[in-house]
This record gives sequence, structure tokens and C-alpha cells, in this order.
Amino acid sequence: VMPAGVMEVVGDRNRLRQVLTNLVENAIAYTDAGKIAVRYWREGDRVHIEVEDSGKGISEEHQERVFDRFYRVDPARSRKSGGSGLGLSIVKQILHAHDQPIHLESTIGEGSRFWFAIPHGSTGEWGESEEDAGATGSKELAESEQGERA
Repeated sequence: VMPAGVMEVVGDRNRLRQVLTNLVENAIAYTDAGKIAVRYWREGDRVHIEVEDSGKGISEEHQERVFDRFYRVDPARSRKSGGSGLGLSIVKQILHAHDQPIHLESTIGEGSRFWFAIPHGSTGEWGESEEDAGATGSKELAESEQGERA
């Protein structure tokens, strides 16, 4: 359920859209069955955004490197899916340009969660605007009891 209000952030709209697109496309590519969720919430002067999946997961040894250009955890799967190995590198570069880190938590066989925080874009002083006071949201993108993507 998405909140009725709009949550504004400070940043380049097109680049932040690209971050979300890349994270969601990766979640779809590596989740054969299960669910993908995009969530956001406001905490103080920051909006936290996360993309979580119940896919294959990323082993600890690969977690630091997945943000490197052209790095692929599973080269065979990447050839089949057509990825270039640049998606997460682009995510990291865009967030770095916004002075924000990207975070990853993942467990093999259970899935992955990527998240970041970006400054809230209230009009005037930092604080709650009427539109998003206390707003949180999430959107489930894919879920299935039988393992098929909806």
C-alpha cells in the first residue's frame, strides 16, 4: 500500500529513478520465484528507500565486488539474461554523486536487500511537510505461492 502523500527528496530525479530501476531489474533477474518489495519511509531529515527480494542471494565473498564495473557473481547466468555487469556499479556511482552510500544485506537462498537514504526535500526548513508527515510505503512487485511471477 502506498501512502496518499508525496515524499520529496533532494536529488537528480532522473538519476534516482535509474537507481531504483537498476535495483528492481536486478531483483527481478535474480528472483525466479517469490517476491520483490520496494519500501520507503521518512526518518528525520532523510528518506530511506529499500529494494528487497526473496531470490538467490549473494554470498558474502561477492558482496563487496558486486558494485565493481563488469563484475558478475554468476557469469553463466549473466550471459543468458544479457546483463552487462554495470547496473550496480551505476547505482553506486549515482548515489556517490549524491553523497550517499548504498548498503547490501544478503543471504544465499533467502534473498537480498539493498537500501540507501537520501535527504528529504521539504519546502523551506528541514522538517515534516503536511503531505508526507509520518508517511511510509511499500509496493510488492512480484509474489506467488506456486513460484510464478505475477
